[in-house]
Amino acid sequence: MNENKCSRHETFCQFRSEVRSNPDYLIVGIDVAKDKYHTFFGTTRGETLKKRLVFENSKEGFETLKLHIESVQAKYAKSQVVLAIEPTGNYHKALCG
Repeated sequence: MNENKCSRHETFCQFRSEVRSNPDYLIVGIDVAKDKYHTFFGTTRGETLKKRLVFENSKEGFETLKLHIESVQAKYAKSQVVLAIEPTGNYHKALCG
């Protein structure tokens, strides 16, 4: 591994360790697709907070996601959020951009 890859890997491992040990994180898993994204909300301890949110691959859909994240954060007192995105093709780029 070159130096840059080692540094990125070390940074990722440190971040993953921080997230796993901190109950203040809300984990939002997103399965992206061309038209609709499927989302799961959970805790670092494996609890399901919101099983399924389906939203459109559009600005309005992203606003819906944002509102749901804020709502779940407030309801469960989660001060941090991690988005875990499973990219399919290039459909995730609009969400990441």
